[in-house]
Amino acid sequence: MQTIRVWNVATGQSISILRAHTHVVEFITFAPVPENETETKQVLLSGSRDNSVIVWELGNSTPISTLRGHDNWVRDGVILSGGKYAITCSDDHSMKIWDLSAGCCIKTIQDAHSHFVTCLRVNKRVPIVATGGVDRTVRLWQCT
Repeated sequence: MQTIRVWNVATGQSISILRAHTHVVEFITFAPVPENETETKQVLLSGSRDNSVIVWELGNSTPISTLRGHDNWVRDGVILSGGKYAITCSDDHSMKIWDLSAGCCIKTIQDAHSHFVTCLRVNKRVPIVATGGVDRTVRLWQCT
């Protein structure tokens, strides 16, 4: 499916439809991002088989930015540091770190796995990222 639909769970009503991907959406993730000292906004990150990652603000159907750089399907991603950064993984065997305010990739780990990288998780207590791949391995990456 190329469309992301946001629902009001209490009413069962669709409140937003997000369209920008040109192929199947593989993942979405949310994070609260501070706008100022008293307000936060909800940011959604989506990755697709169109090799792109799109950053959205909930309540707005226009993307904040589109992140391009993966050479194959984008399988998973997380938003970090209060919305400053994101990490994504892909079937191109890589993991990328993105600066969300600049809308660009700041680090690529090529050959993070010997086959497709299908998932990633971040430990919020210690600076470690775990990735899993079709090569049947889980790898731990220390963030410095």
